[in-house]
Amino acid sequence: MVEFFGGDYRNDSEALAIIFAALANNMTGVGTARDKSQYAQINTDVRELNYQELQSLPRKSRLIRRVIELFPNDAIKAWYKLKFGEDVGVDPQDVQQYLREVKGNYRQCFRRAASLGRQYGDAFILLAIADGRAPDEPVDEGRIESIRWVKVVRRNQLYPDYYGRWRGNATDPEHYRLNTIKNEVSEDENGGSTWGSKWHRDRVLRFSGDRLLDDDVITQNGGYNDSIIQAMFSAWASWEQGLAASSAMLQDYDQFTLGIKGMSEMLKGNISSKELKALGLDDDADELTKQRVVMERMYRRALMLDRGRSVVRGMMYDMEDELPGSIQRRYQGADKIMDRLEDAWAASTGIPKFKLYNQIGSTGISTGVQAATILKFEWASQVNDWADENIREPLERLCKYAMLAKDSPTGGHLPSSWEVELPLAVNLSPLEQVELQKMVAERDSKNISLGIYSAEEARRQYEKAEFDHNLVLEPRDTRDTKAPASDEDSDEEVDITHNGKGQRRSDEMRLDDATTIQRIIDWQGFKVGLQYLPFQYRHGKLLTAAYGHFQKTKGADGMALDVYVGTKLDSPKVYAIAQQINGEFDEEKMVIGVDSQDEAIQIFIKAMPPEFFGGIREMSLDELRGYRIDAADGILSDNEWEELSQISAADFVSVAEGILDVETREDLQSKTLVELKAIAAERGLGEPSRYRNRKAAWIELIQRSNK
Repeated sequence: MVEFFGGDYRNDSEALAIIFAALANNMTGVGTARDKSQYAQINTDVRELNYQELQSLPRKSRLIRRVIELFPNDAIKAWYKLKFGEDVGVDPQDVQQYLREVKGNYRQCFRRAASLGRQYGDAFILLAIADGRAPDEPVDEGRIESIRWVKVVRRNQLYPDYYGRWRGNATDPEHYRLNTIKNEVSEDENGGSTWGSKWHRDRVLRFSGDRLLDDDVITQNGGYNDSIIQAMFSAWASWEQGLAASSAMLQDYDQFTLGIKGMSEMLKGNISSKELKALGLDDDADELTKQRVVMERMYRRALMLDRGRSVVRGMMYDMEDELPGSIQRRYQGADKIMDRLEDAWAASTGIPKFKLYNQIGSTGISTGVQAATILKFEWASQVNDWADENIREPLERLCKYAMLAKDSPTGGHLPSSWEVELPLAVNLSPLEQVELQKMVAERDSKNISLGIYSAEEARRQYEKAEFDHNLVLEPRDTRDTKAPASDEDSDEEVDITHNGKGQRRSDEMRLDDATTIQRIIDWQGFKVGLQYLPFQYRHGKLLTAAYGHFQKTKGADGMALDVYVGTKLDSPKVYAIAQQINGEFDEEKMVIGVDSQDEAIQIFIKAMPPEFFGGIREMSLDELRGYRIDAADGILSDNEWEELSQISAADFVSVAEGILDVETREDLQSKTLVELKAIAAERGLGEPSRYRNRKAAWIELIQRSNK
């Protein structure tokens, strides 16, 4: 700051230019203290809508009402399917029928509560559960006799109970209190529906609008979340005002003109006797009176002309003293401004523009049957996501109580495995269904040609009463199709039947040997063929690591060594896990790409049943190389043979001397690579200068020591 003529002025233009701008211009002020853009501030004030405003806005604007109801309406239309993972002797649909018979129409309650939650921030469904306890006590799941009724209450009818000792958190308080008269809520024999009564959260299903993540903000908001109208109000108000302003501008943008001879003199009061007489004034009238009468006369004249123009689209004027005209201006850019306001308003609602305004073609996708189908699937996916976030938890809790109720079809038995499925509901016209089948047929044609599934499996889509494009395949290793075998695989057919103890036979585990290799990687001099990649299913389990085999190797079972491959391929560590079936050793499974034994165990037990784990040991790379086919049987690759064929005279003599000692060489040849290394170590011979992974090199080293 500097003092200049008694005032303080900023003198930090250079510093601001360095901080805020790559370019600075003292003449224009860009990047300097004169730059207006550097004085922007965040407005922290929030225009909080009160309850009456939230109540009236949907009545005044059909668009706001549409925003509130679109997600709940379409989600409830799709609804849900209850599924059991085991046979309990009861159809899951019977449980849903039981809930339909509960007093209060639970499906309509879900629709209404979800809509009210979006409108006011929160809405609730009270559950009258007969378990012998009062409404302010937790539900006793082991003593549920029945569900008597369900009832929707609005935000102003139920509030979180934060009085006294703090219970729970702001987003999920332990208790709520009723703020309504008894007649507005169904009767309950325990008196829990009376004004001011407490309700435990187990007996309350909560539906929120715009969820607030900060507990302090929720507490300041009375324990409630925000209405979705709150966040979009500013954008909606700007859009509405933009529409009104544009309409007014279009109406009044062109202006008419009326020229009157001597108007300026008349306004000054310089009026002739003739004109005074026409105005009804005497010559003795003062200047102020003259001016007032003239202005009033002109106002009436202009008003009359404007009315005539707007009604009859014409105008009458004095040809001698008046000269009519108009000013026409070009009105450009308003449509772009309205589009921006429309986009901002649509974005604030969380609803796609084509759905909010019930339009197709304004989203950048060309119009037509195919585009309409795509948009419908896009919307159905968003509805499904919304239902998963807002409907699933209340539904699961209600279904659980229904299955635990002793008067329900399950008789109070909760299946060990069950789920609430939220289907993707897409309502297509007949023409759109034909277009969808055409697109699916193109997909199937490509997938069948690639061998992903067969034509018979693709036919399943048409076997139901309604076409279902969702093709669900069985896990690859349990289908009866044969995959092409690799060069190490056997041509024999594999039996994948189950044994009498309900476990798969070891033959089934070897079915992977016939699974197509998807990728080959290099690791520590080995070629590893990956038959399964991470996050693919094998034996019905989702793999967390890749799975395949070491090529050109032979394990104890006569097959290539199986291996699980982690992500840390720089690690040279190898672990061998003893796989057992029915308590008996089956084979060893290698694990690479890990840093520790625990990582290897976790990969195995996530891919196979825990009872298959029979122990683990760390294996050296040298021992692993001993399983190579060329190391065990003396078979060399073309490159290795060519390299070995380059011998010197000394090498020839050494080989010739070795031939004279046939008995010794034959004895050593019968030993494994590991045993040969042990003999060399025992005699302190060190290692061969080259080809350390070949038995011939170690035999030569040992024979030379004998000489």
